[in-house]
Amino acid sequence: MMRGLITAVRTLTIIPLPGKDADQAGQIAEKVRQDFAERLKAINESLDRITVSAGVGCHHYGEGADELVQEADRAMRWAKRTGRNRVCLAHQCACEE
Repeated sequence: MMRGLITAVRTLTIIPLPGKDADQAGQIAEKVRQDFAERLKAINESLDRITVSAGVGCHHYGEGADELVQEADRAMRWAKRTGRNRVCLAHQCACEE
């Protein structure tokens, strides 16, 4: 019988939100983060070390998908660097590298 513990899971999920601006997308991301934490807590209190960090980017006219993904990724990395378990909007953080 195999027993183990997941120590780290890193995943990138891209959720397009057409018709939403960056602030609205940030509110949605924050709701997802909070819901995730509440569901984990309901399963087991010791799971509170599992967190969600999210970066929100916004498509700018004339830019392609690559630029959008890079913007959101920079914001996510900034969220992790500045405390984890938070949502960072690219246009509100100092996430330039």
